[in-house]
Amino acid sequence: MRSVTPVCGIGLGALVIVGGTPSLVGAASGLNLFPDPAHVLLNLAIFLALVWPTKRLLLDPLLRVLEAREQRTVGTLERAEALLREAAKTRERFESRLAGVHAEAEARRSEILGEGEAQAREALQAARDEAARSIGAVRETISSELVQARQALRADAAALANEVAARILGRAL
Repeated sequence: MRSVTPVCGIGLGALVIVGGTPSLVGAASGLNLFPDPAHVLLNLAIFLALVWPTKRLLLDPLLRVLEAREQRTVGTLERAEALLREAAKTRERFESRLAGVHAEAEARRSEILGEGEAQAREALQAARDEAARSIGAVRETISSELVQARQALRADAAALANEVAARILGRAL
């Protein structure tokens, strides 16, 4: 005996409900171009009777689920796009602030370098002035010591000349 697959079983069950039997279907001796109006009306009545419950119990909930999914997807995409726009605005604000801070830092750096150069020039000038004063003081000291050394040499030269002359003459002068 052959086993009946579930699809065939459903098909056979539908034929029995419609009013046909498997033996009658298989026993058809010729091609029937015009179906039996009773079968057509019975099939139409079953179809119309199942349309409303199928729509109410299967199609409407499925459409609601699909609509909710689409709304969540669209809503999520819109929120993502809004977040991307907000992130871009935040990045632009950050970059403009960063550029401002860089410009301010560069100005401050230039100012500090200018102050440092001015202080270096002042320190260099102070060192030059101090060196000039020291050189002047050393020159004055050398000049006064030179004058004293000349005077001492003149006095020593006069004393030595007297001594040499006294020795040469053999008497004291």
